[in-house]
Amino acid sequence: MFRGVCADFFSVQPPTDIESIVDPVDIVVGNPPYIRYQTFNGTSRIQAAARCLAAGVKIGSLASSWAPFVIHASSFLNPG
Repeated sequence: MFRGVCADFFSVQPPTDIESIVDPVDIVVGNPPYIRYQTFNGTSRIQAAARCLAAGVKIGSLASSWAPFVIHASSFLNPG
């Protein structure tokens, strides 16, 4: 059953976290946002970098918004 969530994507805990409000999924379909690294800053960038680190990936300072989006989205997938 699909349960919608309306929130900043990087504020949503992955399903492996006990505080998660979503269940693991089999597929992620989306259109990652493209925000150039020069304007991808502040709280959004800090949250995105933290989500990437939690997934085991360290993003560089020249990463645009799509890279952490894809990394964080993959953390919502079922194993295998």
